Amino acid sequence: MTALLDTGFLLAVLDADDTHHEACKASLLAERQPLLPDVVIPELAYMTLRELGHPVWTRFARSIVDGEIPVEQTNLEDLGRSTEILEKYADARLDLSIV
Repeated sequence: MTALLDTGFLLAVLDADDTHHEACKASLLAERQPLLPDVVIPELAYMTLRELGHPVWTRFARSIVDGEIPVEQTNLEDLGRSTEILEKYADARLDLSIV
């Protein structure tokens, strides 16, 4: 199975002080086919630079450049499917009172 990596998960991987760091790091290392959607990179860069600093971001960016984490480019089919899902669940209400 392929795992799509998102910003929150990767921040936990990069931040040794994060509560979920060890679990997320282990999950990433165990994943055979991780994919990083290209749309995650700008947000991850911003948040990593803001929260963890330049050295952490540059090490991670180097791992992307070196091919350790494949980047998946967004295409019109992806955007179309995302739009369909958003339209389908537009009226869904989330009960956030328990959070």
